[in-house]
Amino acid sequence: MLAIIALLMFLGCAGYRGPNQPLTIEPIVVTHKLTSGYYKVTEATSLYESADAGSRKVGAVKAGEIIEVVDVAGAYAQIRFSENAGWVLDVDVEDTGARAIVRTLGEVQVKAQPNTLSSNIAVLEPGRLLTLKKREGSWLYVKISENRGWLMAGLIEPLGTTSQAASPRAVTEKVYWKVLKKSNLRSSPNTVSEILRLMPSGSSVVYLGTHGEWIQVEYDGTVGYVHEDLVSPH
Repeated sequence: MLAIIALLMFLGCAGYRGPNQPLTIEPIVVTHKLTSGYYKVTEATSLYESADAGSRKVGAVKAGEIIEVVDVAGAYAQIRFSENAGWVLDVDVEDTGARAIVRTLGEVQVKAQPNTLSSNIAVLEPGRLLTLKKREGSWLYVKISENRGWLMAGLIEPLGTTSQAASPRAVTEKVYWKVLKKSNLRSSPNTVSEILRLMPSGSSVVYLGTHGEWIQVEYDGTVGYVHEDLVSPH
């Protein structure tokens, strides 16, 4: 008798199901902390071809880099980093908490001080994401991974953060340079490319970027390249 009572108590506690009662399995809900936007990589991480650690590695991202999240799948986030794209573990990504995120428009030389004669501390590729810290005249002080430096305002475009948009007025002011002597505006950064315009000495141009020894400028509505020896900041 005691054995029968003990069995009945066990079945009651275990939630006994009869032969015709289906087994109910609660679904596992996967939630993501990330949405599309701009984030920071917390630890150095591999960049994978697909949302699978067994897929091919297509690159790596250093700790502190700013990346753009475009999609999520499982435990992975699809990101754009500079001109590259791939997947990283979403646990290695967090909100930037920064006021403003900006992106380089071309190859950019980062200076140690806010002037063109200062030494270069880095050369950034097009599409690099940076954190804007402050502005001083036509120069911007930015954070690059764990480093900091200065670049000219005309070299970047404002983007935003995951929670707050950047102020376009803070970074979109045009930077004007002066043509030192009569110069050819060329279609590409070399001496054999097509001549687009002839720029008289003393002309004002809008500085757009640096490509080695060539400066990309806009002159009277035409965008092209001129050698660095032929132009200088106002």
